[in-house]
Amino acid sequence: MENSERAEAIVAGQSRARAEGKPIGRPKAVFDRAEVIKLRQDGRSWGRIAATLGVSTGTVRRAYQTRTGAPEPCQNYPL
Repeated sequence: MENSERAEAIVAGQSRARAEGKPIGRPKAVFDRAEVIKLRQDGRSWGRIAATLGVSTGTVRRAYQTRTGAPEPCQNYPL
């Protein structure tokens, strides 16, 4: 099977799955995003927050940035 044929088959399969209402892609992380802000304001580290909520540190930081509108500056390296 050539690449173009394979690509067409993938697109057709995804279209069929969407038409049947099946989810496509990675599942969303389910956790309380407001809790991220609360825990961070209490002085918890990103790793501790992530472990508490059962998600990765990147997910926690992204949720914090989305909710507050700005990333928290890194304190390990002075600017």
